[in-house]
Amino acid sequence: MRALRVHEIAFDVKDTSDHDVLEWKLKLPKNIQDEDAQRIGYVFVSLEDGTAELYKVNEWNRKLITDEYPERSEWTLEMGSSRGLNKEAASSLIDTYVAGTDLDDTRQKRFELALENGRKAPDRFNEAGLKNHSMSFKEAKAAVANFYSVNAEQIQIRITG
Repeated sequence: MRALRVHEIAFDVKDTSDHDVLEWKLKLPKNIQDEDAQRIGYVFVSLEDGTAELYKVNEWNRKLITDEYPERSEWTLEMGSSRGLNKEAASSLIDTYVAGTDLDDTRQKRFELALENGRKAPDRFNEAGLKNHSMSFKEAKAAVANFYSVNAEQIQIRITG
């Protein structure tokens, strides 16, 4: 498994309109390319008041820009979960982290523990209106039962093909 890194962002508390993290997506700056982009596993948004928001990256979407020389990639990160952190928790997580370095196992576990009981990203749908992530049988039965307004016990899923 590839070692993960943290992408740090600092925002003024009153000015959150300049970033897309609120929509569970974040477009990376031009200077972060290819392997550096793919190694980002967490986004740490620190606010002026010392609090922070920690996001876990689930997907890395790449768009190749060919009309520029040299060609470059435009990266968008899709977040899977987040958690607000108070000043103490934020500083204990990020104060000793050196930007651009890989997280060791201990530090990565601390980030995962910080995300426990946090908010989950809403389900993402593609253009056809279908969820574009995998589901367990239990989740699929619940979704079908909800759609048809029946009990999940009444649903049978059969895979053919």
